[in-house]
Amino acid sequence: MQKIERYRVQKYGKRGTAISLPTLYNQDNGIKVGDTINIYRTVINDKDALVLIPEKDKEQYSPIAN
Repeated sequence: MQKIERYRVQKYGKRGTAISLPTLYNQDNGIKVGDTINIYRTVINDKDALVLIPEKDKEQYSPIAN
């Protein structure tokens, strides 16, 4: 696993929070504004983790249920 950068969570609207996606990730995956990303929840090294998969690549990834 590669750490890209550290991001701070920002307030988004009245009830939500958000982080931006790293430019390197966007460039490597051809992500543009308006694209859809699937978010999967999993455990890595005994810690809760999120996995981001661009919609166009979802056929290539089959998450294993925990």
